[in-house]
Amino acid sequence: MTIALVCTAVLGCLLFGLGLVISLRRFFTRDFYFGAGGPTSFTTKLSRAHGNTAEFAPFLALLFLTVAFLGGSAWTEALMVGATVSRLLVVIGFLTGATLERMSLPKAFGAVGTYGFGLGLVAALFVP
Repeated sequence: MTIALVCTAVLGCLLFGLGLVISLRRFFTRDFYFGAGGPTSFTTKLSRAHGNTAEFAPFLALLFLTVAFLGGSAWTEALMVGATVSRLLVVIGFLTGATLERMSLPKAFGAVGTYGFGLGLVAALFVP
C-alpha cells in the first residue's frame, strides 16, 4: 500500500503544483488567455501540462489505490511506479519542448508509458 500512496501523492503534487504555478504565472504576467502566446508560450505549455495531468492523474490514483486495496503485488507496484514516472515525463516533455506543435521525446515516452502501465493496472483488477 505504501507504493500506491506515494505514487498517488506524487500525482497529487504534480496536479496541484502545476495548478498553482499556472495561476501564479497568469497573475504575475497578466497572461490570462490560454492561447495568447501560441504553442511556444511557456504559459500555454504550463496550461497544457496541467490539463493533461488533470485528464489522467485522478483515474490513475484511483487505480493505484484500488489495486493496492485488492492486494497488489510487486508487479502491480512496478506498474504504479512506471505510470507515475510516465506522467512526470509527459510534464517534462510539455515544459521543455520548443513548441507544442511537435512531439518531444519525453512526452512521447511518457504518453506510451501512461497507456501501457495504465492498461496493465486495469488488467490487474481482473487478476486474483
